[in-house]
Amino acid sequence: MKKLFIVITSIVILSSLCGCLALFVGAGIAGGRAIGEDTIELIKEADYSHAWNISIETIKRMGTIDNIVKEENKIEATIKGTYVMTTIEKVTPNVVKINVKARKNMAPNIGIAGEVINNLNNML
Repeated sequence: MKKLFIVITSIVILSSLCGCLALFVGAGIAGGRAIGEDTIELIKEADYSHAWNISIETIKRMGTIDNIVKEENKIEATIKGTYVMTTIEKVTPNVVKINVKARKNMAPNIGIAGEVINNLNNML
């Protein structure tokens, strides 16, 4: 029993020291990975134009699009009262990288970022 307590305590301490949010949140992010306290990244085999259109459609379905800056590959939106910024980048002709950053009242909201990534992953 004492060994189990030490193992669990060690895992909790190490993960908090390393800032390993993905250890706790990662299981709920199908296909994406947490790359920051408020950002999740999805790398997916898809045509850039298709990924851009699906991203707009998905975000519009989930909330309200506030701003689209095509030149910067950026979509800004409000979803459930949370500011969400999505960027889509072409990695190769058939692979895109999508980053979703979500913040509510200046605090990270990784749950909303995960919802957006999961929806995009299912649609692409």
